[in-house]
Amino acid sequence: MAYKLLDTILITVKAATVTVLSSKRNRILIDCGAAPSVGQLTAQDKWGKYWNNMTNGRAGVQLSNAKDTANNATGLGIEVIERLDGTFGLTGYGTNGDNTIGDVGDYPATATNDNIFAHSSTTTGRWRVFGLNPALTYNFKFWGTRTTYGVRTIQIKQSTDASFTQESNSVMNIDYNNAININGITGVTEVVFDMRVKPGQTFGNVSVIDIVTVENAQAQTAAAAQPAAPIATDVEAQPTTQQVHVAAVTPVVKAQVWPNPASSAFNVKLDGAYNGPVKLQIIAASGAVVKEEQLQKQQSSMAVRFNTAGMKPGMYYVKVQSGAKAEMLKLMVQ
Repeated sequence: MAYKLLDTILITVKAATVTVLSSKRNRILIDCGAAPSVGQLTAQDKWGKYWNNMTNGRAGVQLSNAKDTANNATGLGIEVIERLDGTFGLTGYGTNGDNTIGDVGDYPATATNDNIFAHSSTTTGRWRVFGLNPALTYNFKFWGTRTTYGVRTIQIKQSTDASFTQESNSVMNIDYNNAININGITGVTEVVFDMRVKPGQTFGNVSVIDIVTVENAQAQTAAAAQPAAPIATDVEAQPTTQQVHVAAVTPVVKAQVWPNPASSAFNVKLDGAYNGPVKLQIIAASGAVVKEEQLQKQQSSMAVRFNTAGMKPGMYYVKVQSGAKAEMLKLMVQ
């Protein structure tokens, strides 16, 4: 398991046994929009993940028995109860397919170049996700992008929630984390999502539905290793707990890297109110600095482009230092 910044790992050691809580995770990826020719159903992407395609935004069951990223059937399906585009294009499929965003994180261009769109002519867009396993916990991520200008904000909530509290602007979205996350759904066989354009705007978009399923944690107990001979007698062993903290840093600029994975070149985007000196370092897994750029940030958003000449395929780190603060991002070069 990989740990993130601010993760706290609790390790409990007892006299005779070691108990570990474990849970199995699976992932279901759904490419929303455009024609089936843009990534066939359950087609593998270049990283080996299998995808599903939802190519129709009209009312009806539009996805059945979705496969997970390992190509296993899950039983999950999606029914459009009320289409998202209202009366904007009743004879159409409610999709677009001409984005030029490219890869975003581990979403390939075949997933980011299309979407199902919402329109302000309706406020009652509604999708039903069925075939859930009540014994699992489902975490939903709705991510969208659109190659255009202005603002296009979609709002999504569970139908049982009183109000919309999450939204995402899809215009030129290259931020893997700029999404709507609805987590912790468990104990049910279906869930219904209400979806609409933010009041006062005209369009919104959904390009990817990224679902992570988690089995209920199961306790696994194993006997601890015993010494070859007694070390001491009449000693009562006490349980001990040790906290291991992963060091955290607080950046004053928000940094993003795209495309990631990268082939011939990549960009480092810097956002935030901070203006001043910024140092960018590209660091190999060995710790060697392979590229470095020092600059003056003089606007709220800017991007720096690097080519991958001289960089062997593999994992790298992008260090963004602004003043006394720093941030580390992972980069994969193909």
